[in-house]
Amino acid sequence: LRTLYSTLLSCPGVFGFLSEDDQQPTGFLIGCLDTGRAMHETIRRSWLPLTLNALGGCLKRPALLLGTADTFRYTRKSAVAGPELLVISVAPAFQRRGIGTQLLLALSDSLRAQGFTRYSVTVKARNAAANAFYQHHHFTFRTPLQMYREPWNLYERLL
Repeated sequence: LRTLYSTLLSCPGVFGFLSEDDQQPTGFLIGCLDTGRAMHETIRRSWLPLTLNALGGCLKRPALLLGTADTFRYTRKSAVAGPELLVISVAPAFQRRGIGTQLLLALSDSLRAQGFTRYSVTVKARNAAANAFYQHHHFTFRTPLQMYREPWNLYERLL
């Protein structure tokens, strides 16, 4: 994931926010204006290290092969278009302290300042805590998706 995230963050239209406490990372968020373009550019820039990392992981766990393919097919899902929250993570020791909320606010403010009126996020359907987090923050369920051989939910937030 490190190669994927660092390459994504170097692409136009992809940006991140970092939360810190005493100069230690406590959480981060990666947002994107056009996921399809960003994934295409990521593959173009780093296809070899991404392929080698994926192959190494697939040799250890062959089921990852389907997941890797789903990652790059994801952007072809017609329900996903426009700005998107790609990943948000808060260190376990810092969860439930408002860090995720602050990261969402930073993303929302940034997108609103650029003239966008909405953005989306996908989350595993079985991840009850994440689904509750997005619903609490005024995301509206739009449609189910099938990825990585399991159901996911697509949410949208109006700005």
